[in-house]
Amino acid sequence: MAIPRVFISSTCYDLSEVRDSLVDFIRSFGFEPVLSENGDVFYNPDIHTHDSCLKEIDNCQLFILIIGGRFGGSYVADTKKSIVNAEYNAAIEKQIPVFTFVKSNVHSDHHVYLKNKTSSTLKKIVFPSIENNSFAEKIFSFIDEVRSAPVNNGFFPFDFARDITSLLRKQWAGMYFDFLQDRASSNEFKVTTNLLKNISVAGEKVEELIKKLYRHVDEDGADEVIGGVEKRAVAKEFFKNFFGDFIISAIDKDCFEELVATSREGLWYEYLAKATGGKIEYDNDGDKYIMWNTCGIGVDNPDHSAAELNKLSCEKQERFEVVKQLSKSELRGILNDLKPCIAAMRSSEDDHLFENTVKLYKMWSVKFEHDQLSRKKKILDRELNDKKRPGS
Repeated sequence: MAIPRVFISSTCYDLSEVRDSLVDFIRSFGFEPVLSENGDVFYNPDIHTHDSCLKEIDNCQLFILIIGGRFGGSYVADTKKSIVNAEYNAAIEKQIPVFTFVKSNVHSDHHVYLKNKTSSTLKKIVFPSIENNSFAEKIFSFIDEVRSAPVNNGFFPFDFARDITSLLRKQWAGMYFDFLQDRASSNEFKVTTNLLKNISVAGEKVEELIKKLYRHVDEDGADEVIGGVEKRAVAKEFFKNFFGDFIISAIDKDCFEELVATSREGLWYEYLAKATGGKIEYDNDGDKYIMWNTCGIGVDNPDHSAAELNKLSCEKQERFEVVKQLSKSELRGILNDLKPCIAAMRSSEDDHLFENTVKLYKMWSVKFEHDQLSRKKKILDRELNDKKRPGS
């Protein structure tokens, strides 16, 4: 049976007793402790021992970082870092949960360092917790690196090994609780997914049954009627997505008559922009936007991959091709059916679409203005260079 492996990273000489105490604690959980001095690291004869330690982290599931008053040996591939720094970076890169502990006296001196970080007298300050004062700034900078990480940046001061084990016991209990909660949520999600699948299958069976019954009643006209129903359903989905995708707060009116009167040619977003009084604009990255006076929405969602964008765009265009086939009266009927839904969207007190749209527009406006200024700067730089050339 596979068990979690826990890598302990720290300087050895000053923290050897702490490291030894953690071995029994980790084993009491049924986990396997990994310490370089105990032969738990495979030292590949073809690479440096430092890199062997980093490679071993790939085989671990938890990482304990202990920072004391020694800097330790410099990492062979980057002498500005210690091997402990490099081990921590490797764990973060692999997204392994890191539990950081800082010796209390080092933690106290770190506060003094922060107060005097920009002072010219910093190098004159002697930090009692640091074994070699020339490494003080590197040790404190390492603590800053840990605490300023965007995630997994918690750390705890400690005096004795029992402080670490007490905190780890609570942290690991919390982690196990999260695991059980996620497992329960996952099971609920599976149940919900299965229910939706069953509902979908049942819906398809009912739909097929209705079609067969209708064909039995009206053999000649059934296919035409069924085809018309399917077209209206696709068209309704096209416009529901349109009005629900930020657009509800972006334009001042519903534009029903404009949507009916506007020629349905070309691409889906060109038609929607023209019908609603918007225009298509592009940023420097080539991303398309439909812009109105007060707002704008992205035709391309940057959160999707190129393949996903292509698929979504094709699906919208396929629906628009169905919309093209409808008569004006059919289209007007579909839009009238959507009026209650759109009115509810406009009046809902819980609807924050307008606020989100304004934020999006502001962000886009800043980016667009920056792009415009960048283009103007390039033109001015080019003109300036032309004037500076000899003979110009």
